[in-house]
Amino acid sequence: MHARSLLPLLLLAACLRSGGGTHAPEPGADTAAKRAAPTIDGAWMRSFVEAFAADDMGGRFTLDPASIERAAGVVADQYAAMGLAKVGDDYRVPFEFAYGNTVERAHHVWVEAKGPARALPPEQSATLSAAEETTVVADVVFAGPRATAKPPATVRDRIVLVRDPLAAGAAAPADNADLRALAERLAAQKAKALVVMGDRVPGADTSAWPLPVLALRAPAVESIAAAAGTDLAKLSAEKNTAALPGVRLSLAPRRTDKLERAVNVLAWIPGTDAKSEIVILGAHYDHIGTTERGLMCRGPEGDTICNGADDNASGTGMVLAMAKAMHAAGYRPRRTIVFAHFAGEELGLHGSKALANHLPAAAPFAGGKIVAMINFDMVGRLGKDGLWVGAVSTSSAWMPLLAEIGTEGVPTVFERSVTARSDHAAFFEHDIPVLFFFTGLHGDYHRPGDESAAVNFDGMTKIGTIALKLAAALGDGAAIPFTQPSEEEGIVTRLPGSDAKTIEKAPAPAP
Repeated sequence: MHARSLLPLLLLAACLRSGGGTHAPEPGADTAAKRAAPTIDGAWMRSFVEAFAADDMGGRFTLDPASIERAAGVVADQYAAMGLAKVGDDYRVPFEFAYGNTVERAHHVWVEAKGPARALPPEQSATLSAAEETTVVADVVFAGPRATAKPPATVRDRIVLVRDPLAAGAAAPADNADLRALAERLAAQKAKALVVMGDRVPGADTSAWPLPVLALRAPAVESIAAAAGTDLAKLSAEKNTAALPGVRLSLAPRRTDKLERAVNVLAWIPGTDAKSEIVILGAHYDHIGTTERGLMCRGPEGDTICNGADDNASGTGMVLAMAKAMHAAGYRPRRTIVFAHFAGEELGLHGSKALANHLPAAAPFAGGKIVAMINFDMVGRLGKDGLWVGAVSTSSAWMPLLAEIGTEGVPTVFERSVTARSDHAAFFEHDIPVLFFFTGLHGDYHRPGDESAAVNFDGMTKIGTIALKLAAALGDGAAIPFTQPSEEEGIVTRLPGSDAKTIEKAPAPAP
C-alpha cells in the first residue's frame, strides 16, 4: 500500500471545482455554439485517473459497498458539477443482479429405468440432507428394510435404496439413530447417496449428515423398478439385497440465486431535432478490490490493493472527459448522448446487461431508441501494439466514418469480431451497432501493479480526441445502420487483434 491518501482527495476536489461553468445552451442556441468543436482536456483526465485509481478508493469492488458507493459518488459528483441531466431523480440508477446462490433443502430428481431420464414430480420426494451440495448421478442398489438394512459389499459410487416399513402417520424414531448410523456406514464405503422409500419423511434433522439423504414415496420407486424388471415388494418381503439393473437416479440440489444490488451512473445531453435517437458512451467504473475484499486480487507481498488504473479508471476518465469537453464547448447534438458508467462488469457485465435489457422508464430512454454504443475499457496503456477498435462489423458505416475521422497518428488495428468480454456485448445482443476501444492486456492486468504511474496519458489524450470526434459525428446524426456480423465475427471470447482472419485493417509493419 502506497502513502498517497491525501493527494487523491485534493485531486478530486480540484476535479470537482473544474467541472463548473456555464451550462450547455438550450435548443435554439445559435449554430456557432452548436458547432463549437469540443476538445479533450488531457491534464484533467490525468488528474481524474490518478485520483480514481488511488489506494484510498479501495479497488472499487462491486460487492464492497463502501468502496463501490464511493466510486459511484465521485462519478456522479462530476456530472452534478457540470449540471448534466439525470435519469429520473438521480445520476445513480440502481439494479439487481444474481451472483452466487444458496442451496435449498430440496433436490431435483430424475430417474432412468431402461430408458430416457424423466423428472420425478416434486411432491414425490423430500430432501433430508444436501450434504456436499453436489449433483449425484449413479446406479441404484437395494439394501432391504431400513431397520435391518445390509448393504451389499459393493456400494462404492452407487445410490443405496432402503425401504421404510412404517405406514404414513406411524410414529417415527425421535432421533433416526439407525438411519444416521446407516448413512455414516455408507459414506465410509464411498456410497453416493442414501434414499429411503416409504410413505412418510423421517422426523429428525438430518441436514448435517455425511452424504445426501432423500425420502421417495414408495409407489413412485416401485413403479421405476418395475419398469426396469424388478419387483421391489418381493425383494423387500424376502429381505433380499440386490442391484437394480437399468435403474439410475440423478439428484441435483435446488439452488436459489442470491441477488446483489449496485448502481450504474448515467448522465445525458439532450438532443435537438433527433433527440429520440440515443448514442451511449460507456465504460465500467468497478474493479476487483483488494486481497481481503475482492475478486482474485493477488500480488506481491505488501501491496494489497488492485487499483485498476487502466482497468478501468482509464475508460471512466475518458467518458467523463468527453462529457466535460462537450459541456465546456456548449455543444448541443442533434441526437441525445448518454454517458454511462457500469458497475458489476468484473463479475459478469451485470451493469451493462441491466441497462441494455431493462431500459429505465424515464427520459431519455422513455420513448427513445439506442442507435449506437461505444465502449471504453482499458484505454490507458497505448504502446507499440497501438489502439484496437473492435466490432467494426456491426455497421457498414463504421469503417468509412472512422477513416474520415482519422487516427491522430495512433497505430490502429480495426477488428471485425465482437468480443464478449466487455460491456458493449450486451448492446450488440439487441442489434445495436457497437465499437470497443482497447489498448490491450499487459502483465499488470488484474494485479496491484495496474497503477496510474504506468498509464500513457499522452496516448489517452490522443485516443480521447479520436473518440470525441467520433461521438460528435454520431451526435450530429451520422447514419449508422446495424449490420449482422458473420458467425466467426459475432460474439467471441477472444480479444481484438488476436485472430488475423477477423482483422479488417491494421497498420503496415514498420520497415
